[in-house]
Amino acid sequence: FFRVCLLFGGVDIHLVFHTMVAAIVDHYVTACSRVNLKKPNKYVVNLLEEAEDFEELDSIDLGDNYVGSRGMIAIMDLIARCPNVSTLVCGPHNAELSSDNVAVDKIMEVAANHPSLTSIDFMGNPITTYGGKRLLSLAKTNSHILYLHTDDEELDKNLLGTINSALEANLRKMWQEEEEEEIAKGSGIVRFSLPKRSASNAGLSDEDLSRSLAIKNRRRTGVSAELLSEADHADYTPILVPKDQSVRDNIEAILVKNPLFRHLDHAEMQLFLDVMFQQTWPEGHHIIEQGEPGKDFYVISDGTVEIVKEGQGVVCTFTVGQAFGELELMYNTLAVATVRAQTRVETWAINRND
Repeated sequence: FFRVCLLFGGVDIHLVFHTMVAAIVDHYVTACSRVNLKKPNKYVVNLLEEAEDFEELDSIDLGDNYVGSRGMIAIMDLIARCPNVSTLVCGPHNAELSSDNVAVDKIMEVAANHPSLTSIDFMGNPITTYGGKRLLSLAKTNSHILYLHTDDEELDKNLLGTINSALEANLRKMWQEEEEEEIAKGSGIVRFSLPKRSASNAGLSDEDLSRSLAIKNRRRTGVSAELLSEADHADYTPILVPKDQSVRDNIEAILVKNPLFRHLDHAEMQLFLDVMFQQTWPEGHHIIEQGEPGKDFYVISDGTVEIVKEGQGVVCTFTVGQAFGELELMYNTLAVATVRAQTRVETWAINRND
């Protein structure tokens, strides 16, 4: 801890800081003791010391750190106490989704009732039909759950498709609530709603559905609508576009506010920023055309665009610091609205092939 003692109004700021840090660490140590773990995981302790307080902790990424089933129970006990955790990366062999794993009940219990948890990564953990059914129950119980990542290809495709449908419903609900909130504020700024089931996507197979939604039977990556093979990964060479650090910081500040992108870890975010390229659009140009396939995601760096829906006209405008095209990028769906340049517009974009 910083050995700096600042006095304000007679309050020892260092003591307050130390107490907050001690509280979150002590909570984890106590949770470990309850499941008969003699030594708390040092990596987790360091993570908690960096977070400083229960409300400051927004994610837990165990990486390759092994904590085991009992360790996961202690971590879920901690997450239940931290209201702002949105992302959990369980790490390999820590959260096997089977009836034999004593941690499954705790994971599902906490996740089902957590107010902020949106993404859980089970990569590197085997999953049985029992585990798949528990994931389905979780997605249906907590509408905040948007992403459930697993790399086990043995899960029944019909069950996988049902889980994906539940996650899609959660995403649709989230966008609808945000749109209603913005309209209620009178800001005139609304987000795209997720596309409704239509003739254009009703005939998709379970495999195609699983490609376009949030459970991915592949190694964890950022947002992508395509199921990539290992050969695709091996052949992929990103085209890096140099940017000033201030530009990177501005783009990142926009992305981290978007629920579809804030689950990216630091390395993924940096690659995302590396490949974004600049485009300029003249006044009146249709950047996205309603009913056409969407292929790019855009962040506005200058100018204003109009969101135009058939039969409704201009429904809102987006300007500097806002983004559009994320749903088409992720879901490989037809554009739900036309995006027209109201002025000369400059954007930073990423192509879905990236």
